[in-house]
Order: sequence, then structure tokens, then C-alpha cells
Amino acid sequence: MKSPLILFLFLASLNVFSQDLILSGKIIDANTTETIPFANIRTQKKGAGTVSNEHGEFELHLPQSANKDTLIVSCIGYNYLTVPISS
Repeated sequence: MKSPLILFLFLASLNVFSQDLILSGKIIDANTTETIPFANIRTQKKGAGTVSNEHGEFELHLPQSANKDTLIVSCIGYNYLTVPISS
């Protein structure tokens, strides 16, 4: 098992359109800076989630009420990472 944590980058941070939050970003290895394809990204409370593409990029649409939730990023071979969502 790789010991470094997954590094989580917000490319477009939080974008607010009408009543929805759109989270987008890229998942990369903290040591090698290589992208991590097909990582799981989900919210802790709402249970909404997505998977990063082959380039480690993702986009997650959430209701406005999710701005006090926490993202959980995980991938086989890496430790999981939690990131608080805030407006």
C-alpha cells in the first residue's frame, strides 16, 4: 500500500450557479504529482459522489445545503482524504 496521501486540488474551487454547488478538481499523487484516475469522491453526509476520469479530473454537482459537508476522496492503494466543503 502506498503511504502518501492523495493530494486534492480544486481547479475551479466552488462555483455557485442558482441553487447548486459545482465542485471540480483534479486528484494527484502528493509525491509524484501524477494524476490518479478513477478515484472515488463522495460527500460524508449527503452521500452524493462521483469518480475522477482517466486524467484525475472530476465534477460534482451538489445542492446548496451541502456547503457544510465533507468530501471523502479514496482510491485503492492510497490512504483516504477528507476535505471540508465551505462556501
